[in-house]
Amino acid sequence: MTEPMGAVPAANVEALKRLKEVETAWETKLAQTRSEVAARVALAREAAEKAIQAARTEMDRLREARLTEARAAAQVEADKIIAEGQRAAQAIAAAGSKGVAAAQSKIVAAVLGEFRGTSSDGK
Repeated sequence: MTEPMGAVPAANVEALKRLKEVETAWETKLAQTRSEVAARVALAREAAEKAIQAARTEMDRLREARLTEARAAAQVEADKIIAEGQRAAQAIAAAGSKGVAAAQSKIVAAVLGEFRGTSSDGK
């Protein structure tokens, strides 16, 4: 059971060197993978922010378009109401003026009727 003392430590040193090489290789791969994942996450975050901004812009555009449509519809409705009111006012005015003309002739006849009963020759 006697082994040479120099052979065992040399094998251990070689195993440790190999272990250190594998560890370094894996650390390099892990660091590379971390940086790739970080880059992907940054790209995904940037794409998501752009998509959100585009959605907000589209939402604002659609909201403005809808408001414009609603304003136009409200203006059309207001114009209809005003036109209907004007027609009704004209009808009332026309009916009122006919009544006023009839009343005016009656008033004139009544007022002038008093003077018709008397003659101008002083009798």
